[in-house]
Amino acid sequence: MSNGKPEIVIFEIEEDRYGVPVDRVVEVNRELVVTRIPGVAPSIRGAANLRGQIITVLDIRQFFGFPEYPEDFDPTILIAYSRGELLGILVDRIVDVLHFDRKNIEPPPANLPMEKAERLAGVIKDSDGLISLIDLDTALD
Repeated sequence: MSNGKPEIVIFEIEEDRYGVPVDRVVEVNRELVVTRIPGVAPSIRGAANLRGQIITVLDIRQFFGFPEYPEDFDPTILIAYSRGELLGILVDRIVDVLHFDRKNIEPPPANLPMEKAERLAGVIKDSDGLISLIDLDTALD
């Protein structure tokens, strides 16, 4: 935390922007080889070897109702902690790191479907629109 304000890593899925706390992010990786696992939920893209540790890689698009990535798309993998476990999260692209004031967090919009709203810790408005703050501990259930 710089200047006393928390930071979030902002990423995009299509045109929507999402954020996760910087202190939960370990790294951004574009080099991991993800191996498909037969018979798992569509939200599990596969597993990857991160310097000797096998991690689950999730397709977060599935959690927010976007179509699955095309096979030829090369997403970025955000490595983050959720419930004490390292996970890889596929995102379209990393956009920025933002300092924000906690008092600017608002509840998710009322018109958002419940299954999406439950996955969010809130939203922040900035000059480019809304950033949906993902609650990593509940969003990836």
